[in-house]
This record gives sequence, structure tokens and C-alpha cells, in this order.
Amino acid sequence: MLGLPLPQIIDEQISRNASKPVRTTIRSTLDLIEGDIRFQAVRLFGCYSALLVYALDSAGLVDMVSSIPSLPLYLEIGASDKTMISFISLGLSRVTAMKLNEMSARKDLDTAGALQWLRTRPLEALGLSPLLLAEVRAIAIT
Repeated sequence: MLGLPLPQIIDEQISRNASKPVRTTIRSTLDLIEGDIRFQAVRLFGCYSALLVYALDSAGLVDMVSSIPSLPLYLEIGASDKTMISFISLGLSRVTAMKLNEMSARKDLDTAGALQWLRTRPLEALGLSPLLLAEVRAIAIT
């Protein structure tokens, strides 16, 4: 999972399928991502995780269950590290969370830590677009 933004994925598909109408490429790309890849991946990884928990439990390795990454959650929200998930949990969009996550040195911030990180930064110095900056301000002020 590279975490590429949807517009970038669509742009790459348009470039690869230059002979197709742009609208068709956009529609088919969105259908593929949402309908096939994401839905199926979340469902199948959920099944895999349940089976893995059962196998570890059956083998008497219950202490290892907590080390299983939450792949279905990561796929569902499009993020895999704790800081980015915390930014999303605060109510920030995935795009904003990804930009902030790139700036944060720590990748293990919980929600309270992520909010504290936002509140201790000069927001204008983050280099965010006005729209993303407004989104961050709304969260940081509350």
C-alpha cells in the first residue's frame, strides 16, 4: 500500500489508457478501487485475521494475537501508521492526515498526542494549502 492519493492514481490510469475516453477511465478506476480491490481486500483480510487469531489461540499462542496488524482497518481508512490514523480520528481528511504525517517525526502518536502536536506547531509554517490549513485550524482550535 503506497498511500497514493486518488487523483494521482486516476492520473496514472489516464496516462496508461490514453486511447480511452477520460470519463470512462475515471469511472472504471473508481469502480475497480472501491468495488473490487478495497471491498474484497478488507473482507478477505478480515477473514484471514480471524483465522490467524483462531490458529494462534488453538496453538496456545494467545499472547501473539496482539501482534497481528489490523490490516482490514488500515485498508478501510487508507492508513497504516498510528500517527496518520490518529490524525484521521481527529476528523482530518486522509489527504490532510497524510501531509501532516509526513511532517511528524513520530509515527506512534495517539489521538491526544496528535492533537497536542497540532496545537504546538505554527500552523502557517506547515506549508499547507489554504483549504487544508483551514481544516487543521478547525481541529486544533476545538
